[in-house]
Amino acid sequence: MSRPALQRLSPAPRFALLFAALAATAIAMPVIEPIQHHVVLPFTLSLATVSAAVIQWCGGGASAVADVLSLTSGCGAVRIANGCNAIEVSGLLAAAMLAYPAPLRSRLLGVVAGIGMLQSVNLVRIISLLYLSCWSQTWFAFFHEYVWDAAIAFDALLIFLGWQHWQKRPRREAA
Repeated sequence: MSRPALQRLSPAPRFALLFAALAATAIAMPVIEPIQHHVVLPFTLSLATVSAAVIQWCGGGASAVADVLSLTSGCGAVRIANGCNAIEVSGLLAAAMLAYPAPLRSRLLGVVAGIGMLQSVNLVRIISLLYLSCWSQTWFAFFHEYVWDAAIAFDALLIFLGWQHWQKRPRREAA
């Protein structure tokens, strides 16, 4: 009995093929109507609510109405749209971790922790952009379109590399 073709590949090509398939799935899924309506939209709305709560917890004044986060002083507001919710990059991070040759438990823990870290950085991104919107629309646009997009992608890469390095650490023997 022969092994499935994917299992006969060496680790690098297997990772590349699995990652490509999982990444394509992760990118396509959020645009499917039921997923968009029942997962992406509620998640995006919760980002606005959590961002407002973090600002209030830190002593600022903010409110969230649907996907719009605004300062109660009235000086700025941002709409959290698709692409600003870090779902795509979270999907790519999950695809990389799930395709990596590691124990399933480690991959699943990595996905949960990695997406949590990435979404924490995204909260900082959203809040900083809200305050930038008060200060300068030029700087807001620059940070929104260039700096934070690159930073979120780079953070996902760093999270994956850190997790991947952790996979290679020596295991302690049970006493």
